[in-house]
Amino acid sequence: SNTTVTHALHIAGHMDTPYPDGRELDTLAARGTSVCHCPLVFARSGVILNSFSRYRAHGVNLAIGTDTFPQDIIQEMRLASYLGKVADRDRDSASAAEIYDAATLGGARAFNRSDIGRLIPGAKADIITIAFDSPDVALVDDPIKAVVNYSLGRDVRNVIVDGEVLVRDGEVLCVDEEQIVAQAQNTYRHMTDFLVAMDPKGREREELFPFSYSFRRPD
Repeated sequence: SNTTVTHALHIAGHMDTPYPDGRELDTLAARGTSVCHCPLVFARSGVILNSFSRYRAHGVNLAIGTDTFPQDIIQEMRLASYLGKVADRDRDSASAAEIYDAATLGGARAFNRSDIGRLIPGAKADIITIAFDSPDVALVDDPIKAVVNYSLGRDVRNVIVDGEVLVRDGEVLCVDEEQIVAQAQNTYRHMTDFLVAMDPKGREREELFPFSYSFRRPD
């Protein structure tokens, strides 16, 4: 199958649905359908996958993705691991190795590709290097656990895609980062302006997008 379903959270058996466990996971596995797990965006709303290990046990191919800001795959990996343990109440669930495999091999399987997601002869020269000597990481025993449990996106030092160097020593070579940040902020402002203008309840910006702390403007 070439089908990948993003999230696939609210299936029968999920804690937030009234339906008992059904055959959805078996169906996904039998059809070769992959699930792209992006935990951050739903975690912000208090919703989690139920559960990473459960999907794996049914034979579903899981990949890790990003679909919200910040676009930090390492952060998504960490959340997938931690929330998987919370969902199962089991420290051994959603292990670092399982999550790392999902972020690399799982994504490759979702595209029916054997030339990405791994470093072997004949595969694409897709490589990243991560600094383990930063204060973020500091303690390194198992490198896979260090990536999943401690690293941050800013610890990535070099990125090579199909042999082309895109990031060298932490510097992005292919885009203007300052320009992207400015464009992103401008796009966000236009998006929120549109949502305010189209709000059917006529709410003001402060109500639709409230600040973390409320305050009164001086009279």
